[in-house]
Amino acid sequence: MHIYQNNLSLERALDEFKKKYGSKITIEDGSVDITDCFFNIEKNKYEAPYSYGDLNENYVYSYILYGAPFVQKFKKNEKGKPVFNLVTKGYERVDLTNDMIVLASMCLKPMKNTSFHEMYDGLKNVKGIQGFKRRVLNKVVEKIKSEYIFDPDKDTMFIFSGSDETIENAINLNKIWMKQAFLYGAKMLDFVESDESDLIKTMFNCESDKMEAMSYFPEKPWHVPESVEFLKRKCELVKKI
Repeated sequence: MHIYQNNLSLERALDEFKKKYGSKITIEDGSVDITDCFFNIEKNKYEAPYSYGDLNENYVYSYILYGAPFVQKFKKNEKGKPVFNLVTKGYERVDLTNDMIVLASMCLKPMKNTSFHEMYDGLKNVKGIQGFKRRVLNKVVEKIKSEYIFDPDKDTMFIFSGSDETIENAINLNKIWMKQAFLYGAKMLDFVESDESDLIKTMFNCESDKMEAMSYFPEKPWHVPESVEFLKRKCELVKKI
C-alpha cells in the first residue's frame, strides 16, 4: 500500500514549481561542513540518522537556498506533534503536493540528501524524528548563521551525507537540477548538460530495471513514483549522448 495516490504529474509539478519559486530563489555557491553538529559531547559519539552511516568516516554537508522553506512533510496532531502510524511504522505525511514531487525527484536514494525544512518543521514540538535530534538541527542553524545570513523560516538547505567525493557529486548534481527546475520547469526533462551527464553516469546505474531501487524511498508507503519517472527521463537523455 502506498500513501500517495494522486492525479498530479511530474511535468505539471515542475511547471508549478518554476511558477511559484523561479524568480524568488537564490542558491548559495558554496557548501558547509556540518558534521560536528551531530557529535554529542556528553556521550562522546555522533548521533545521526542511520542512513548517514558512521560519521567517524563519513561527512555531512549542506548548501543553502534563499527565498523559500519549500515543504511541510509530516501530519501533526492538535498539539502540533507529528503523528506516528503503527501500521506503516512511520510518521504520517501530509497530502502530496507539486513541491513534494519536485523535491522527491531530487532526493534520490544514492544522493543521500535531506530537505532541511521538513526536519525543522517536524522537530518544532518533539525532541527527535527519523534519527534527527532537535538539538542537532539547532546546532546546524547556529553554524549556518555564523557564516551566512540565514532565516530558517524563510530559507532552506539540503543536507548530504557520505564520503567527500560522494557528497561533492551529489551537491553539484542537486544544484544543477534545482537551477533547471527554477529556470525551465518541465522543459528540464528535455535536455541534459554536459556536467550533469557526467554526474548522472557517476552516481546512477541507468539500466531500466534499476531505476525504482534508486528513487525516493523505494518499497516504502511514502514512495513517490514520479521520482522514478524523473530519473528515467534524465537517464534516457544521457544514453543518447
